Amino acid sequence: MSEEILIALMELFAILVKQDKEINPQYIDYISNFLLQQLSEEQVNYYFHIFEEKANLTPSTPDTPQVSSHDTSDSVALLSVCKQLNRILTQEQKIIVLIRLYELINTDQNFTKAKKNVLNTVSIVFKLMPDEIDSIQHFIFTNNASAIDDENILIISADKENPSKNARHMHAEGLDLPLIVLNIPSVDLYFIKYTGNDPVYLNGIPMNNRSIYILAKGSSIKPVKSKPLFYSDVAGCFLREKHTLHFTFTAQNIYYRFPNGETGLHNVSFSATEGQLI
Repeated sequence: MSEEILIALMELFAILVKQDKEINPQYIDYISNFLLQQLSEEQVNYYFHIFEEKANLTPSTPDTPQVSSHDTSDSVALLSVCKQLNRILTQEQKIIVLIRLYELINTDQNFTKAKKNVLNTVSIVFKLMPDEIDSIQHFIFTNNASAIDDENILIISADKENPSKNARHMHAEGLDLPLIVLNIPSVDLYFIKYTGNDPVYLNGIPMNNRSIYILAKGSSIKPVKSKPLFYSDVAGCFLREKHTLHFTFTAQNIYYRFPNGETGLHNVSFSATEGQLI
């Protein structure tokens, strides 16, 4: 992320936490971990100091930092930052910013009216689609698979039957609790979270059940008690039902030789149905 975007994000984080009189220490942990994933330790201190200044942090006790009360100046600052980000971010980046703001709030599961107003302002300025915002909220705030009722969400679980009425489902033997995937159709982005405790690896990195991850193209998901899952498996669950016609693409005995004489393909055959990525 560029310096301009990170500074703007710190200001958005600060405005959100200022909606409470006291900051839950989990907010501080989230912002620190977020910065550590993006930057070196020296840079983390620089941007975290910006957050502290924007949030007007004042010492209370070692364990419970306090913020000064929010006022109308926060609303002006919020609009200014959102308009700035709206000019420089792609639509994909705007979705990611909103996801991180919701993720921050969810650390203490205290979704107050004031915080909701902040997020509504961000969504309006970013011109995000209301149905996709609803899907984001379902994804962030719900871990119980049977309570998820959204076609933009995929539940990957050991259940052989879909526990939800409208959410999509993929069976994966051996998972203690579900993996949950959010699809944002307008920008073709996928996010994933894990609700269980058994080790699950995303691209070789252990998944934390308190974090939300971007599921990038080419990603692999490896539960220790289940077969690996791939980006194409996940994307296929969302693509398959969009087709009204069923078809099969088949290639048989494909050969290819490069101009220098080296063999590129040798007797390759495969078959794929609609919704599968090749």
